Amino acid sequence: MKKPSLKHYFSKYSFQIILYILITLLSGVASILCTIFLADAIEYITLSDFDSSLTYFLYALGAYISRRICWFTCGVIYDHYSVRIMSDLNSDLSKQAFKLNSRTFTSHDTGTFVQRIVSDPERVVDSLASIVDMVASVITSAAMIIYIATLNIYVSLITLATIIIALVIEVWRVKRRRKLKSAVRKANDKIHSLTTEIVRSERDIKALGLETKLSEVSDSIYGDYRKALLKHNSNDTYFWNIRNIIIEILNMVTLIVGIGLMEKSLITLATFMIVYSNRSGIYDTVWNIGNIANRVIDIKVSTGRMFSLFDEYEFVTERFGKKHIDQITGEIEFKDVSFTYSEYEFEFDKKKKKSTKKLISENKVLEDLSFIIPRNTTVAFVGKSGSGKSTILNLIAKMNEVNSGEILIDGVNINSLDKETLRQNFSLVNQFPYIFDMTIKENLLLAKPDATDEEINEAIKLSALESF
Repeated sequence: MKKPSLKHYFSKYSFQIILYILITLLSGVASILCTIFLADAIEYITLSDFDSSLTYFLYALGAYISRRICWFTCGVIYDHYSVRIMSDLNSDLSKQAFKLNSRTFTSHDTGTFVQRIVSDPERVVDSLASIVDMVASVITSAAMIIYIATLNIYVSLITLATIIIALVIEVWRVKRRRKLKSAVRKANDKIHSLTTEIVRSERDIKALGLETKLSEVSDSIYGDYRKALLKHNSNDTYFWNIRNIIIEILNMVTLIVGIGLMEKSLITLATFMIVYSNRSGIYDTVWNIGNIANRVIDIKVSTGRMFSLFDEYEFVTERFGKKHIDQITGEIEFKDVSFTYSEYEFEFDKKKKKSTKKLISENKVLEDLSFIIPRNTTVAFVGKSGSGKSTILNLIAKMNEVNSGEILIDGVNINSLDKETLRQNFSLVNQFPYIFDMTIKENLLLAKPDATDEEINEAIKLSALESF
């Protein structure tokens, strides 16, 4: 499967997405009308025209109810289709993970896959929906600012200056935030990996008395995460407070100017009340623009992480040949086979727009190994831990690929055989058995979906699980 894009997943629901955007914009129009109608109602009160004032209050109520209906409709659309998009992403990412070779899994933390497959799709969908909502809010706030600005030129100039200053601060904050966000995600991956491994290995940890040591490792990783998160959050806290102080000062200046203009009869009380009641519009506009930038960063980071699973350079997939053999007789030959376990560190190069890898360590396990296992024989590989026993079995099952040399099955190079031939003729029982979070029957049906109850009972009997 070629590297996908977000467009591929959202295009299937284009009608619903367009409808969501249109209804969101309608809710913004309703908000604008609500404010204008209230302003007119106040204006008529100052003119002692109470009938007209009541009429505009009713108009404002209608606009308010319409806005609520729009919000409810958007919520229903989002609830129904966001889960479908996330499910599509989860499914394709999981399928791609199954295609990766064993070396790819061993060279990455567990959290790398958990975050990319489960968490990042949710972040992308939520962020895109938030962007639509915030863009509509920005349009609404901007329309109100323009409306207020038309009431008086002085108010207009102060409002414009406030927005420009606040936006400059936001741009500065966003530039720093993107780098800090990536560091937080990376540290978070390590936490997920360690937590998953601790939960899965709980018995071994206790049996080997590793609680203290792993607690120290855990404290160190959580410490790195806390430092990264503190830098990230502090960046927002500092910039947001500076920005908000400036906005509050300039809002107060606007009100002081408004009082002065009222004294000189240059604006009415109704106009002043409109300016006062909508002074938060400036804050909302800048806040939403800044958060749109935050969400865009989240989408870029999450999308890059998700679809990196399709990057053959970093996440290498299994490769098989096209030759099919229904029944293998069983002769296995190693010819000058060498294999090295290598550990890499991957970093994304912004200039080249691709991942680069750096070799951290390597361990040569096999070098120019040659032997023949005749068919219908039983062979035991004996040796100390790390000498290559499991590696030989993984190479025969093509869980790993040789660095040099070749492995022959019935005289055929293993790289020429298709996946079905290998997986149906070789079974590898690892020393770390794993049972999925399902019933025993469901676990057994994974291996043979068409197994009968008699076959399942026989398997349970042979594995001494009857009493259990």
